[in-house]
Amino acid sequence: MDRPKLEVADIFRRYGEAYRQQHGASLSTAQRRVMTAIEVCRTAALGGHLEHCDSCPYERNAYDSCRDRHCPKCQQVRMPLSHGLVLRRRLRGERKDFG
Repeated sequence: MDRPKLEVADIFRRYGEAYRQQHGASLSTAQRRVMTAIEVCRTAALGGHLEHCDSCPYERNAYDSCRDRHCPKCQQVRMPLSHGLVLRRRLRGERKDFG
């Protein structure tokens, strides 16, 4: 399944601050918190981990999610890792193995 070209997070990142400025009085604290969570979901702001293959030298960065129940990315079905990938955590320069 291909990734959509435009996501809710892209819209929030581009127009969220202007929206908050214009409609801030009508937004609850919870609504502001959800908007921020969606904006930073799967970005460097939340940290990330390094996935690497046990069979070859392939590695890729994967950013952590916000885990907010309103976030469209976090509500997607999690797919199992393929090609022998093992997760390795890297949070702010600190490496921990979970694999």
